[in-house]
Amino acid sequence: MIRRLLPLLFALILQAQERIVTLSPALGTMVCDLGACDALVGVSSASHDIPASVERIGGYFDPNIERIFALRPTLVLAQSHHAKTLSHLAKLGIRTQQVALERLDDIPKSLTLLGTLIGRTSRASELIADFETALRDAPKVDKPLRTLIIFGAPATPDLPLYIASPQSFIGEMPALCGARNAYEGTLSQPRFGREELIAAEPDRIVLISATPEPIDMKAWRALPLRAAQEGHIIRLVGPELLIPSTHTAKTLHRLCEALRD
Repeated sequence: MIRRLLPLLFALILQAQERIVTLSPALGTMVCDLGACDALVGVSSASHDIPASVERIGGYFDPNIERIFALRPTLVLAQSHHAKTLSHLAKLGIRTQQVALERLDDIPKSLTLLGTLIGRTSRASELIADFETALRDAPKVDKPLRTLIIFGAPATPDLPLYIASPQSFIGEMPALCGARNAYEGTLSQPRFGREELIAAEPDRIVLISATPEPIDMKAWRALPLRAAQEGHIIRLVGPELLIPSTHTAKTLHRLCEALRD
């Protein structure tokens, strides 16, 4: 009996002592989903679903090292673009962990890693099972619609257009809906102008943003594209849409349903 209880007691001690700082919204969300929200002492100011009582340690691209250090964290979690910040923190004697979150299959891998780090392996397994089931059960379109996903919902199609490539977690989603990504290049972060947009000939244009930015829909509908002329310009708005986490399965279902309309 005692031997069976030892792993549980160790996990409880670990959780009680942890003081976690996350530098990206995705990681803060994952820590909370794993049931360790109480261990968070600092999160990115871009985190939308973390209690306001948790200290904000700076922006997504400019975390404040002094503020992080003052929180006396036992663990700082970050994504790859925070490598320099993690290096500085490690030199200060702070335990750090870089987490890959670029593709859809990185999400269950990250949950496994985080579950191990903070003693929540059983919960991680539950979340992974639910996530993978949701991906398999995504609604399907009737034909492989060429779908172009544009970040940030630009006001007009004459502005620079940042495209979700198939190398990104959002850019992978059309295929899971039974559609296809209209961007067929090899760049991980492609940028289009008006001419490239027209040349791509998408059947659906998806404008995805965290907040409801003002858009000149008249300008978008004036594009010489069937998607524009037939009213297949889709807007998806929500702070969770651009964050790779367990909630990404809901984003996938929203996208698939919108493509079916």
